[in-house]
Amino acid sequence: MGLVGARVGGVEITPFLNGLRSRALYFPLVFDETGQGRSSDGEFAVLNSLLPLDRGAVAFRRPGNRFVALAAVLREHGYATLSAHAFEKGFWNRGVVHPRYGFQRMLFRDEVGRGEVIGWGLADGVFFDRMVEPLARERQPFFAFLITLGLHHPFDLFPDRHKILDVGELRGTPLGNFIHAMHYLDASLASFMAALEGVGVLTNTVVALYGDHEAGLGPDPRLFALAGMAVGDPSALARLRRVPFFVLMPGGRLAGEVPVAGGHVDIAPTLLALLGVDAPRSFIGSPLAPGRSGFAVCNDGTTVGGDRIFVAPGRGVPAQGACFGFPGGDSRPLEECRELAVRGREALAASRFVVIHDLAPEIAGLRSP
Repeated sequence: MGLVGARVGGVEITPFLNGLRSRALYFPLVFDETGQGRSSDGEFAVLNSLLPLDRGAVAFRRPGNRFVALAAVLREHGYATLSAHAFEKGFWNRGVVHPRYGFQRMLFRDEVGRGEVIGWGLADGVFFDRMVEPLARERQPFFAFLITLGLHHPFDLFPDRHKILDVGELRGTPLGNFIHAMHYLDASLASFMAALEGVGVLTNTVVALYGDHEAGLGPDPRLFALAGMAVGDPSALARLRRVPFFVLMPGGRLAGEVPVAGGHVDIAPTLLALLGVDAPRSFIGSPLAPGRSGFAVCNDGTTVGGDRIFVAPGRGVPAQGACFGFPGGDSRPLEECRELAVRGREALAASRFVVIHDLAPEIAGLRSP
């Protein structure tokens, strides 16, 4: 959960993103569908609209696959494609898989340059500053995929000089540092968007922002309190397994909240629909649109559909799983979620079969990149 809309000490944690909710399309019910591959799983699911594997990371287990990814689809429609990540190209095997996803040009640590480090890599504010010029000079139309690294578990390395908020009793805790990191990222995004607007990039550019996986903070009662959830609610962790997703259209042509449940796999179909480009048949996701009956399945089998959520066995949940209302979390008879759980298992199995057997190009009927 990205804490969008939350406050600490009466102060907004993410004022820029909070304001963006009225200027952009905001999807508050997008679920984290990653597995052991974490960030790389998030990239894979978002770009390929397929679910990750049950163990390991696609980036390492299946790097030679003939991926049919968002970058490749847009490249076929005349877009220049660029990925940027101010870290080593071997991290999550990006130097190998990104070209196979369809990226023509890649910028890693050596290309982006050195500077202030927060956590694992270049500070997000510095990274964004370095990306303004390349985007302003890029041939249009372009698809740029920018990967930040500062907002990352375990949050124990966030520097005191950027701790602006008064987090009270959370000072020095992982949750407190996460709040500081979110506030810093939010301010960095605000500066980045202002800079892009200043050089004219936003005039005809669609900007999408998403979280690649949940924060990994665990069942902290103080996190539940920030989210407005009851401590001890067995469905809370599952319902918190969401990531922020925003789409800012040029001139704010479309804006407002779209409270439809979905997952990482729905992001690429949503963007293609907004761009007027058909999604390949290998994509299992669907555009997130008002009136759609939402559906998402997490890597452990937890499945959201309509007004129900089936929660897979885990903390406070019995071996057969449990059924709850969604989004409220009221307990429901397990029988009310049986069909939903089956649908989730079938979606996971089908997607993993496609990945393991490298079937995406055949299903899509497209020339592999």
